[in-house]
Amino acid sequence: MAGLLLGWLLLGIIMLRARLGQASGGTTQKLDFGSWFGLGLQGLGFGLAWGWSGRGDVGLVSSLPTSAQWLLALLLTALAVASALFAGAAVRELGKQWSLTARVLEGHELVTSGPFRRVRHPIYSALLGLLVATALVRSSLPLCLLAIAIYVLGTHLRAAREERLLSTMFGARYEAYARRVPRLLPRISPAPSPGA
Repeated sequence: MAGLLLGWLLLGIIMLRARLGQASGGTTQKLDFGSWFGLGLQGLGFGLAWGWSGRGDVGLVSSLPTSAQWLLALLLTALAVASALFAGAAVRELGKQWSLTARVLEGHELVTSGPFRRVRHPIYSALLGLLVATALVRSSLPLCLLAIAIYVLGTHLRAAREERLLSTMFGARYEAYARRVPRLLPRISPAPSPGA
């Protein structure tokens, strides 16, 4: 549980630093509040992952023999911390363009470097990693699966709205990027170069 909290604390610090260090994000050219419905679904997924039932002792980790608990706890700690660091790298790449709401700014740039070489939405990927780690520690297996399904649905809705804005702004360049790079889960093979 301590490793899980470490991952969440690290993510919180990264996001807070990014938000506080963000200058005025520039003039918003287009804004899409429709992505907030997806954000609500993502939040519901996290509520389920944290064990909405109120029983925090039903997670997969607590149901295993003690020796296996240690191994799984280490793996889940690594997943939580790696997810937080992946999100941090994505926030740094986005810079002033990072926002909770789907938007494009005046002078908006298409970011395809860093974590964006692996997935189009690395922050959502990182949050999925944290959700899985959290659910395996805090929830029952059925709640874990439901949490993942609801989170992925919310993420799909948010990502689709963001991609619509980016496609409108960057046209064929964004479409080529979207064909080359998966939305949420990275491919096992090495990422293709931007010119491929």
